[in-house]
Amino acid sequence: MFFEKTLVLPKVGRSRLHLCKDGSPRVIKAVGLRRNGSEFVLLEVDASDGVKMLSTKVLIGVDGETWRSDFERIRRGVVKSSLNWPNGLLDQLYGKERYRGVNHPKGLGELQVSREDMEGWAERVVREQLTD
Repeated sequence: MFFEKTLVLPKVGRSRLHLCKDGSPRVIKAVGLRRNGSEFVLLEVDASDGVKMLSTKVLIGVDGETWRSDFERIRRGVVKSSLNWPNGLLDQLYGKERYRGVNHPKGLGELQVSREDMEGWAERVVREQLTD
């Protein structure tokens, strides 16, 4: 891992989706990884309140020079898109071939995930990163 950053989602307009149901700030986490000479970023949005389930987003070939401003735009885009990934923005920033979604294991919302399901999710994340 070469970086890890957790930030709150910003308030955008009159939307309250930047907050969880209990009023606590909703966060997004970015983790930058290196594998076999390639760099990629995993994105996760806090959906622990069950309002929405978002897949893990895998970004491939992220430019370290523009990452901060990209991440800010992505954070705003998630709220603007009603807790969906802002795929139009991701197309613009990275191109359709440079990002992918990886579905979470069934039961994640209830925190009832088997070890096998979590391992399957991890394998899908790695596979998506490698099918560049």
